[in-house]
This record gives sequence, C-alpha cells and structure tokens, in this order.
Amino acid sequence: MRVELSLLLIGGTLLLGFAARMLFERTRIPDVLILMGFGVLLGRHITPDARLFIYHFAPYVGTLALIMILFEGGIHIDPAQALNQLRPSLLLSCLAFAVTALCISALSVLVWGWELMPALLLGTVLGCTSSAIVIPVAKQLAMPETTRTLVDLEAAFSDTVAIVVLLSVIGFAQAHGNVLGDGVVHVVRSFGAAAAVALIISAAWLLVLEYTKDRPLSYLLTFAVIVLLYALVEWLKGSGAIAVLIFGILITESKRLPRWLFIFGTPVPGAARQEAHETLQWFHQEMTFLVRTFFFVYLGLLFEAERLTPAIAWAAVVLSGLIAVGRGSSVYLLRRLLAGHSRWVVSLFLPRGLVSAVLAALPAAHGIPGTDRFLDYTVPVIILTNLMMAGGLLMRPRGSLMPDSLR
Repeated sequence: MRVELSLLLIGGTLLLGFAARMLFERTRIPDVLILMGFGVLLGRHITPDARLFIYHFAPYVGTLALIMILFEGGIHIDPAQALNQLRPSLLLSCLAFAVTALCISALSVLVWGWELMPALLLGTVLGCTSSAIVIPVAKQLAMPETTRTLVDLEAAFSDTVAIVVLLSVIGFAQAHGNVLGDGVVHVVRSFGAAAAVALIISAAWLLVLEYTKDRPLSYLLTFAVIVLLYALVEWLKGSGAIAVLIFGILITESKRLPRWLFIFGTPVPGAARQEAHETLQWFHQEMTFLVRTFFFVYLGLLFEAERLTPAIAWAAVVLSGLIAVGRGSSVYLLRRLLAGHSRWVVSLFLPRGLVSAVLAALPAAHGIPGTDRFLDYTVPVIILTNLMMAGGLLMRPRGSLMPDSLR
C-alpha cells in the first residue's frame, strides 16, 4: 500500500472516530458500530494474505486496547463505590456467564447435535461481556455513577472469568483433569494475584508520582508501569485486566497517603498535584481515543462476509438471542441485589468483543476437534450483540437510566 494512501486511511479513521463520538452524544448510536462497520467495509478490499497478517496481531491489538480502556475506566471510578459494587458486580458476572454458557452449550448439544466438549467451549467463548466495549459506552451515558461502576467492574470480571474457564476446559479436554476444581482454583488465584500485585505497585507508584507529577513525561512513565503491571500479573497466572483496573482506581488516591511515607523530601504541592492529575487524565483520554478508534476498526476487519453462510447467519441470530435471554434472566434473578440500579440498562450491556474473538481461536489452536469454525460464529455474534445494545439504548423508555427504586 502506498504511503500517502496509508496516511489517508489513518487520518480518515481518526476523523470518523471523532464524528462517531459526536453522533453518539446526539443520537445514542454507539460509535462502536460505526467504527466496526468501517472496518467491515475495509475488510472487503484486503487480500487473504493481509487478513492472515491481521489475525496474527489480534492478541497484541486487543491487549493494548484493553489496558488503555481499563486504566481510563479505573481512574474515573471512586474507590468507595468500587468496594460497594464489588459483590453485586462479581455475582452478576459469574451468574450471567454461567447461565449464558450453559444455554449455548445445551443448544449446541440438544439441537445442533454437537459433542459436549466443543459445545462447552463455544458457550465459554460467547459467555463473556466485553469490557473494551462496555466501559467506553457506559462512560458516555448519563447514568448514576453507581450503575456505571457496576457495569464496568462486571465487564472486567466477565473477561477474566471467560479466559480462566476456557483454559480450564481446554486443559480438561487434553489431560482429563478436574475441570470444576481447577477452574475454581484458577479463578481464585487469578483474582488474588491481580489484587495483591496491583495494591503493592499502586502504593509504590503513588509515592513516586508525588515527586514526578510536575515533571515532563510523567504520563509515559505511568503508562510504562501499567504495561509492566499487566505483563507481570499475567506471568504470575493472574488477571492482568483486573490488576490494571485496580491500579487505575487507586492511582488517584494520593491525598490518602500518610505524610510520614515521604522520606525523600517534600512532595508536589496540593495545587500542582491536582493540576498534574487532571493533565494525566486528559492525556490518557486522548491516547485511549486513538487506540480504541483503531481497535474497533480492527475488530470489523476480522469479519469475512464470504464465510457467512445462511446456516451460520441464523445460528448467530439464535446465539445472540440466547445471550440476551441469559443476561436478562441473570439480572432478574439478582433483582433484589440490583434494586439500586436500572435493570433495563444493566441488561443492555451484553455486547461481545475482541476477547471472545481471541478466545474463539484458542480451542482449534490446541487441537480440540469440532472447534475450527468458532470464529465464523463469534464475529457475527459480536456485531449482532453490539446492534442489540445500540437498539436498546435508542428505544429505552423515558427515565430508564434511573434506578428502578426511584421510578
């Protein structure tokens, strides 16, 4: 591709991202759909070799976008609200994932005649909500902060649960281990390692920031730390996504640090500290916009229209319907616990994203029979669930963003 054409696409994509964001503010049509649609259009004009090259970069693009989006989501969450919404968000995440995965697995076995193992794997792949999509959309909606915190945390937990469960099921299929016991151990270890490492590094980096906030390149230092944090926690078999979210939540809490910790001299004055914090938020928001714009276009590039047979199209519709049913029934079952939130809004945050697309390729890569076409089902489901969220936001009843207890 010629250099000037590449630059034209880059500049045009950024302008489209800005226009899509402005359109969302006026019409509530998520910019995710517009950017993914643009990616689908671009994908119709690329060669098979270029598409294969794109697939190879999926884990890297998705991980970078996830790190940026989760950190931005974290710095806008109040720690007190995070603790308050921890239990309902974790319960909703686990219940919605379990109900959706079991419904999809039952459909695959009883109706489509699949073997049990690929059916369980498909349910796991499509069971998780996408934090990379939920967090940006929730941030742009005029909803109570408690509800925004709930859906942000729930989406982050959902991605982690899906990754851990999928790897556990694959391990069971290959080694005939204890999938339930291994899964529980992996989930506990994943969350525990994420929380422990994030708390330690957050406390240490808060002290460093107090001396560097008014210096050039302090944001890039923080960005380097969150990338290293993600890599370290993943290396320790923990959830890097949860660690980055916790780090983002805690990194704004320098005012709570006791003064006796500052043994290397006087920290940055209060006014300068606040100005530096606002600068960090502003700059990260700009960087996140850049990364997420190309991320959603990239997600659209994964769609291959020529592989979408009528059978797969109808299957994707049915699977998306089951996802909506699983989400809605889970919210209903937890209605007492979610009494302070709008169940309509919480039910709408069901879109699948790049985590599902990446997970869809793992079973076939591990040689599990009957899983080679998972991506053909997953990408249409990603698009349909995002359309369902967009339609729900456009047709939402008056006052539906408010908690049910106040209506």
